[in-house]
Amino acid sequence: MDTDIPDSDLFTNRLKLSVSVDAMVVTVVPVSPLAQEEIPTLRGWLNQQGIVHGLIADAEMCSLLGDASLMGTVIVLARGDRPKDSVDETLVFLFDTDRKPAPLLRDDDTVDYRELGILQDVVLGQVVAYRTPGEMGRSGRDVYGREVLALPPVQVTLPKGAGTVVSEDGISLCADAAGQIVFDKQQNVSVLPVYHVHHDVDFSTGNIDFIGSVRIDGSVRSGFTVKAKGNIEVRGIVETATLEASGSIVIRGGVQGNQRCRIVAGASVKAQYLQNSTVEAEGNVTVSDSIMHSTVSGDSVLLTGKRGLLVGGVTQAKTRISVRTAGSHLSVPTRLELWPDGELHAKVYRYSEQLKGELDTLTKIGEVLVRLQVMERRLGTLPPEQSVTKERLEATYAQLQMESERLRRERDRAAQEAILQSPSVEVAEVAYPGVHLVAGHIEHQLLEAVHSCTFVITENGWTKRS
Repeated sequence: MDTDIPDSDLFTNRLKLSVSVDAMVVTVVPVSPLAQEEIPTLRGWLNQQGIVHGLIADAEMCSLLGDASLMGTVIVLARGDRPKDSVDETLVFLFDTDRKPAPLLRDDDTVDYRELGILQDVVLGQVVAYRTPGEMGRSGRDVYGREVLALPPVQVTLPKGAGTVVSEDGISLCADAAGQIVFDKQQNVSVLPVYHVHHDVDFSTGNIDFIGSVRIDGSVRSGFTVKAKGNIEVRGIVETATLEASGSIVIRGGVQGNQRCRIVAGASVKAQYLQNSTVEAEGNVTVSDSIMHSTVSGDSVLLTGKRGLLVGGVTQAKTRISVRTAGSHLSVPTRLELWPDGELHAKVYRYSEQLKGELDTLTKIGEVLVRLQVMERRLGTLPPEQSVTKERLEATYAQLQMESERLRRERDRAAQEAILQSPSVEVAEVAYPGVHLVAGHIEHQLLEAVHSCTFVITENGWTKRS
């Protein structure tokens, strides 16, 4: 909407001037043409009205206002300089704010529907968002010569949510913990140290590989993998799946592994039952009901419930195996191994493997020497080439015998050190025939049922204590 300027007597009947509301444009509607000599007078009159900035040149003004064909049309006589807009602050997110599950396309063009890429992990201190600084615009000037200031830049606020912190300079938003980035409906950024799955781990979630801890309200279905740098808690069951945690793993239900389930924990493992699965823990493995046909290893393996049944498979512990019932009346092979010190265990294994290799070589050399001896008896003397070979093999054989004896002594010494740490196998009710007790190279097979006792290792081998 324009504001009229009072007419001068000189131009009252010949033109009508208007100034825009923002004082940036001056227009005129001429009624009759102006002569060239009238232009300076018009400019002076405009100046009297205060219009001093942005007027078009006299020659252009004469051309427009002197053209009879332009009479009655709107002609712009002056334009102000509009201010240059300021550059507003903006937010930059260093993660995908609209990530959607998508199956992984492999290099061979097949699709892995278990890898959906839902999670976005961050580490402590990682920048997750920042704001770019604004820039003040340039001032302008209206047709009255007045300065027109640019609007200041719009400022933005870093979208700080739980688990994030603003940097000291106020520019960056950083993760205050390792975890999962969450971008909520209010566009706040949070970093959560626990990834909470409210249902099963299946094709709707895909495999999980998380930098923090994982809590699963449902079950882990067959074929899926859950990995966590923290702990894993499963409120349902674990089927033929893989669980790996740097911390502890707790399975409120049980494990039904079908011989292809693997559970690995940097700390402890707790479950209601284990069936046909492989469980490895740096800490204790605690099971409330039963362990059936599984391979289990931990610092201690403890069956704590009323049933407390361990049948089949291999169970290894550094300090203690405690069950109510070991094996079954059907004499199912059930191997219970005590390895008190992991390094000693590895040393015993190393020496055993080396000794096995030496003995195999000794056997092969011995067979060759026997053939050469037979040849020597038949011929009375060996040809020079075979004679030299026989001497070399005899020397090698003697060296290997000495090395084998050394390895045997080292293996036995390491095994003895492990034995003296007094680990135990505790049976609260009964251990059936078929139970095989192992500690290093010392083994004992139960040939009859044994009730309520503790097996320990002494210098004389396995000893039963009631």
